[in-house]
Amino acid sequence: MKKFTLFLSVVLLSVVTTFAQEPDFYYSSPSNGAKYINPEHVILLKSKEQIKSIDRSLIRLSTDYGNVLFSVRIENDNVLFIKPDRKLERNHNYKLQMDKGAASFRNNNVSDEYILKFSTEREDNTLYLKEFYKRSEESEANLFIDKENNEFNYYPPENDNNYPADYPIPMVENVNNPYPGYLFTNIGARSAPEYESYSVILDNSAIPIWFIKANRRDLKILADQTLTHDYRNNNNLALQGYIIRDNQLIVIDTIRMGNGYYVDTHDMLLLDNGHYLMMAYDPQVVDMSEIVEGGNPEAIVIGFVVQEVDVDQNVYFEWRSWDHDEITDVSDIIDLTAEEIDYVHGNAFEFTLDGNLMMSQRNMEEITKINYETGEIIWRLGLLAKQNMFTFNDTIGWSWQHDIRQLPNGNITIFDNGKNHKPESFTQAVEYQLDEENLTATLVWNHRENPDIYRRATGSHRRISENRSLIGWGMGSPLLATEISTDGERHLDLIGPPGTNDYRVLRFEWMHNVFTFNKDTLDYGIYNDYIPIARTFKVTNQMANDTITITSSHNHLEDFWMVTPLPITLAPGQETDIIMNFQPEGTGEFIDVLTLNYDNADTTERIARQIVLTGRTPSGMNEYLNDKVSIYPNPVTNLLHIQIDMKGEKMISIYDMEGRLIMEKRTKDQNTVLSTSKLHKGVYTGFLKSDEGQAVFRFVKN
Repeated sequence: MKKFTLFLSVVLLSVVTTFAQEPDFYYSSPSNGAKYINPEHVILLKSKEQIKSIDRSLIRLSTDYGNVLFSVRIENDNVLFIKPDRKLERNHNYKLQMDKGAASFRNNNVSDEYILKFSTEREDNTLYLKEFYKRSEESEANLFIDKENNEFNYYPPENDNNYPADYPIPMVENVNNPYPGYLFTNIGARSAPEYESYSVILDNSAIPIWFIKANRRDLKILADQTLTHDYRNNNNLALQGYIIRDNQLIVIDTIRMGNGYYVDTHDMLLLDNGHYLMMAYDPQVVDMSEIVEGGNPEAIVIGFVVQEVDVDQNVYFEWRSWDHDEITDVSDIIDLTAEEIDYVHGNAFEFTLDGNLMMSQRNMEEITKINYETGEIIWRLGLLAKQNMFTFNDTIGWSWQHDIRQLPNGNITIFDNGKNHKPESFTQAVEYQLDEENLTATLVWNHRENPDIYRRATGSHRRISENRSLIGWGMGSPLLATEISTDGERHLDLIGPPGTNDYRVLRFEWMHNVFTFNKDTLDYGIYNDYIPIARTFKVTNQMANDTITITSSHNHLEDFWMVTPLPITLAPGQETDIIMNFQPEGTGEFIDVLTLNYDNADTTERIARQIVLTGRTPSGMNEYLNDKVSIYPNPVTNLLHIQIDMKGEKMISIYDMEGRLIMEKRTKDQNTVLSTSKLHKGVYTGFLKSDEGQAVFRFVKN
């Protein structure tokens, strides 16, 4: 919709509008009676009636010390901004008075008298916020894990992909037909001093198509296909925000908040109107001795703020915990007599199917739904929350939760850190069905590791298909993420070095446009010779101004290798041929993935792209492939039996015809079984590796 913005510097402002009804200001920011308002605040009023004109002479903004000069503007016909000409004074009371007739609406209706009162914060809270974030980071660095699943071990992979020495190389286990797309996450290393933290985009073999040496935690693709991640800077909080990158990974914007708030980087959403939903923490000095016995009269209490902003930091909606939550609503885990009280700790939000907003208020153990027009609370949900309004069918609920999301069927998913579970803390992913009319919450699915693990902070739970969840396990290792079906079948586990962690693990189908290939697959056909087969594809630098250098490559099988020497430097728009050879050692179907890496000069950023390699031999297509490995039955409908005449540990990897890793199994047995019941019909290739050598087999799934 076309937006009209007009600024008032005269007494009367006339606006051509399309008329609506009901000349009420149904929403205001700040709300009437609000406390702790920042000096930079711009007053926002919304009317259900479309505004025809404003008589500025009938509007006054004042303090105890006199009137305040201001300007007025109208947007979208019903949104009124009143902006003071300079910052508000701290520790002052303010009054906005609009006399009758200040706003004229459709059919010549006029507004009634409107009065809005609020007070500003006592002092600058920037130092308090810096100290809060510093303590939070120190707590994360020193965080220890009470319970860890010993079923998972980290085996340091060989650095066969030219990784930096401080890169915490992840690995995958239990690969079993994982969902398409890439994994977006960070591998934090505050508790692993031999590594640095990296933000990464990984394929299903944990090979990166992008990494950056920085702990950018909230890495994701927005609805407009831009890539975003947080940027934190505790030395200068005004620089904090969310970086927006285009498909060439060029920074095109940084999104920050308005009204003097500094961005907190727990979550951010892109709205349909091009605006962004963001959050902030707001420390204020509160006399807690007036609220609880033994309370500190100079306590620093951390409030929570949610804003809808545009790229210019104009605020179109603001919700503050100070206006709706009581400090005493916090979980009993929090000491209300302490010097610092983080009583909300908002960490996620999600628009609901009816257009309202859900928020995770972690330290209240509560999911809160608010009316997105008025900001008023609709309901409060949490078995352990003091203000819970729902009846639950389970006795556990959630505690210290993260990553609230709503599914298309209306159910909600939550990552339950489980700090306050009894008798012992444990972490799980949960799904609840809500009856919002009768206020009931029914647990319909959950996943706990066996044995339990416990992660005190961070984590994510996303439903990536109708019956499959991706769980990011948060603050701990070696298990970083699990992709699992609702029937309990695992599809992938992401494993990290000891001491590493992640914030969220998300999955998106996305690819950059820094450089491209002219093919998705390099097919060698049938190999029936004694010399290598060569195939060629083109790589093109798509950057308009930047030269790129392909610095290294990676593929999994020795049967494929690159002939073209690296590095290769390409000017903007330049293309070149890449030659790959294929000469199989065994028989059967061969599927691999080639990754070409473009690293910057100090290897702190990598941009990579992948192409599938396929080839086959004429023999061994349906029966035994060699004297070391045999399979039956073939074709197979359920259980595939594999007999292996090799000693020691063996890794079996199954690929589909598109080169995607579908399943992996590590075994020391010479007779093992793979379940193929979840595989789609088609032809699959198996690779077996052990200390004695490599074998290849092919089977058909009916």
